[in-house]
Amino acid sequence: MRSGFEDLLLPDGERYVERMLPRLLSSARDVRRMRGRGTTISFPLPGLTHRVVVRHYYHGGWLRHLTGDLFWSRPPRPFHELTVSEEARSQGVSTPQVIAAVVRWVTPVLYRGDLITAEVPEARDPLEFFESETDASARRRALASLADAIRKMHECQLHHEDLNVRNLLLTEERAHILDLDGARFFEILGSKRIKSNLLRLSRSMRKEKMRLSNREVLYFLYCYYGEDFRDVYSEEYSGEYLCQKSSAD
Repeated sequence: MRSGFEDLLLPDGERYVERMLPRLLSSARDVRRMRGRGTTISFPLPGLTHRVVVRHYYHGGWLRHLTGDLFWSRPPRPFHELTVSEEARSQGVSTPQVIAAVVRWVTPVLYRGDLITAEVPEARDPLEFFESETDASARRRALASLADAIRKMHECQLHHEDLNVRNLLLTEERAHILDLDGARFFEILGSKRIKSNLLRLSRSMRKEKMRLSNREVLYFLYCYYGEDFRDVYSEEYSGEYLCQKSSAD
């Protein structure tokens, strides 16, 4: 539990969190199900000016059919994400503030986990934004914000294992990066991992049919790489970079 929030969330001790989360998850009127893995709940917390978000951990890929929401990794995923998020925020990465990480042991080996974060107010899904926004300057500002947030993450040598368009949020001021449970710091991240991260983002944009023109793709790369973007775009990765097959041109 993050220091300073104990009185708000834990009126009868730490076990309150463990009792509260299952009730929220099972209450249909309080559950907001998002596309992608897991269940996400947003609700107001007395004493705070903002809402909080509870994300329940689920496996992705083929493992979700076998293990669902049971994990065995060490350290437990919620604790890992808490640690990574705090370090990332201290280095200027825009990611939501973690309020609490919750682990509930099912057996001595297996656990279920949840992460409680502060909700980013007035945030928009990039897919919805670029689907509806027609003002060219607003679209460019959003692309610059996305590029800036991802570049800052890479500059602090942090690799996001699941960098996809659903793990990004947009506000008027900046972009925010979500779901750092699989993220990892490296001594030197290196250009290969950076390109791999951007290609993963590219594939998710194409999969979700994100509406970007080829010119906007180039502008994103310019905002990320600066004047060197043309050299990067012409390399072997250029054929896969960012939405070319779902261009709005």
